[in-house]
Amino acid sequence: MRRRLIALLLGLVAVWVWGAVAFGNGGYEELAYEDLVKMYGDWTREDVEMAAYRMEEFCVDAASAGLPAALGGMGFHAIAPPLIGDGGVDPDRPEAFLLDAEGNVIGVEYRLLKVVDEPPTVAAIEQPLQVTPPLPGVDQEHMSLHVYFVGDEEHRYSTWNPAVTCPPGSTLAPPAMLPATGAASISIGALVLFLAGAMSMLLGGGLYLRSKMLLR
Repeated sequence: MRRRLIALLLGLVAVWVWGAVAFGNGGYEELAYEDLVKMYGDWTREDVEMAAYRMEEFCVDAASAGLPAALGGMGFHAIAPPLIGDGGVDPDRPEAFLLDAEGNVIGVEYRLLKVVDEPPTVAAIEQPLQVTPPLPGVDQEHMSLHVYFVGDEEHRYSTWNPAVTCPPGSTLAPPAMLPATGAASISIGALVLFLAGAMSMLLGGGLYLRSKMLLR
């Protein structure tokens, strides 16, 4: 039984790696802001869900993070857990899409669930990920870069965008910081589920993203 489980894990890892190679960068190493707008500016909730991203049904704004409401918001997130947990960022595979209340994509987010000394930049955008405190839906300090397709140019890469608002009653309470010590444990079953989800995300989502790119 143990050998079969190990073989299953190795098989899932192999498919995961293959999917990352096949669909990870997609030839967009020099991806610039205008390219992101062209690729995703007309996307909707249907597109991001077809690409295997999971919608969060709450909106995030500065007020829900305990900050001045005048800073604006981020909108609704559609996230890809396998990408968030892989320890890196790929220019054409953002960890999350940002959507408005009507289900239109208004930006993308690159995210690392850790803080590193040398923040990565995203292709030709040349904007480093920044340390970001806990937020609704992300209850730990992390690093992120938000790229907005709406609002003023000065807020294009800001954490918050004054042009983004949340509908009344759509936000969560401000999060609490996780303890600084203590390592999370993970069971073999949880690992299998994670790898299976990663495989599904990379294959299904990668194929959908690639098909959308080829149609442009």
